[in-house]
Amino acid sequence: MKTIKIFAILAMAATLALGITGCGCSRDKQTQEPVEYRTLVLKLNNVKVAGGVSTQSVEASGQDNVTPTIDPERSFIYIYSVNNTVGGDLRTVAMTVASGTQVIESVPTDAVVYAVANVPAADVANFTGLATIDAVKALTADLDTQFQQYDMPAMASVDTERNAEAVGVTEEADGSLTATISFQPLTARLEVVAVQGGEDNTGTITAFNVAGVYVDMYNDAFTYAGTAAGEFLNSETSEDAVADILAARVADKMGDEVARAAAGSPLQAVAGDEDEVWAYQIAPGNTPHVIIKLTGVEYADKLTGQTVVRDETFYLTVTGYNGVNEGFQRGKGYRIGGTAGTKFEFTPENLSPVINAKNASLTVTVETIDWEFDDYAPTL
Repeated sequence: MKTIKIFAILAMAATLALGITGCGCSRDKQTQEPVEYRTLVLKLNNVKVAGGVSTQSVEASGQDNVTPTIDPERSFIYIYSVNNTVGGDLRTVAMTVASGTQVIESVPTDAVVYAVANVPAADVANFTGLATIDAVKALTADLDTQFQQYDMPAMASVDTERNAEAVGVTEEADGSLTATISFQPLTARLEVVAVQGGEDNTGTITAFNVAGVYVDMYNDAFTYAGTAAGEFLNSETSEDAVADILAARVADKMGDEVARAAAGSPLQAVAGDEDEVWAYQIAPGNTPHVIIKLTGVEYADKLTGQTVVRDETFYLTVTGYNGVNEGFQRGKGYRIGGTAGTKFEFTPENLSPVINAKNASLTVTVETIDWEFDDYAPTL
């Protein structure tokens, strides 16, 4: 079976307030003393990605823990003085990162350092000529731009408050400063591992095909501050435009229409070969709906004992997730159907001829996956 693999850029960034004490600088602009400038040795931490980084199915979850590399041509380091000691302008430093560290000369000790790596190629021009860090964080990226090779996910920040006490900054014997920045995705991740047939008072599902997996109720962009942006795509319940809506989801890389036949016991349809999943990046704060298109549905009728064959196309809609109260959170993965406790099971009563039907919606339990931090080991 041919497998579709489209790999994503995950946006990540990192902020660090240097804030070295005893540096002779004051945070009061009225009584500001001369600010010291030091050499900054910046160490970059990367992530091992839980479950892979593809936005569109089908993709191998067995690709865990591939350490991404950085493309310097799509990466930026920004330096900004909280006391306006560099004239209020945002200093942009080219990211080179030859060995996991980068040396930056003449950095004010009251500076904020913010790093963005592997910006989508379509957006690179937007990251130059900016005046403030807030302007960087206000930039947006479309979810459908997040498709690049697996070892170069876009990166942006584990964020510290601008004037917060510095974390992980040390002063070396030669007077230089050493600081570590860690990266985290700006998006959340949704995975569907398997769809399973079950039974209710009507009957027991005995056959079905998954003819499509789609995402609805989501923002189509996010900011480099890790918030949702762009248009909120809300299809509501639709009887007339289902085909158009689902075709648009595929075009936006938020849908997959490769048919999968259910097999085995329990009866399940899976994304593809072993360890593959349907997977999508989700803007932070969204609680998306998952829509499953079903064909070839058959079930054993409990009243008659006969097999009922349904030729219609049906839809399942997941509208709720147990344990998710404030939307999907940035840097976390949400996996459905991967374990007995999170099985994605439907019965004859869940079948609907339209999407987002409230009387046939499902609430499922998800497994929440944290992204694992790892030392950065670039290959340039």
